[in-house]
Amino acid sequence: DGFHSPRRSQYIYCTDREIHMQRTEEDEVTLRLLAPQAPIVRAFFVICYADPFFYRATSVQLVEVQGLKCEYLQVVVGQSVERTLSLPPAEVLDATVVRVHTSDPGLVSAQQVMEVDPRYGAKFTVAVTATRVGARACRIHALDPVSRRLVATFLLMVMAD
Repeated sequence: DGFHSPRRSQYIYCTDREIHMQRTEEDEVTLRLLAPQAPIVRAFFVICYADPFFYRATSVQLVEVQGLKCEYLQVVVGQSVERTLSLPPAEVLDATVVRVHTSDPGLVSAQQVMEVDPRYGAKFTVAVTATRVGARACRIHALDPVSRRLVATFLLMVMAD
């Protein structure tokens, strides 16, 4: 449901009724929601209106929230560490191969294509090489190249000392 901001004559509406909205600043809205299970994407619109009749839209924003499995890894700068990630049969379903992509190939490199065993699923190894001290995040996506279906999503949090 929508709500009115008394500071500015602006009304806000969210297309997902399970999401709770609250205006925190003049130009800021906080959304509270349950994140979906990986790799599901929850998509909805937040629409701002200039009138109480929800007729004159001033902005429309598509919001997509993607569920990610989180993995943590501690490394020493300059050294390479390998981590094996598993995909159970329930996630790979009928895929025969899975292709892996990372959001930061300089930090995390992965086997590009891996075979899927219908009984055990799939395992792939990522190599992490940190070049500077600090925390960094890298998204890892596993896709079925035939159907182009997103099979699994990970968020790899790397802490480098």
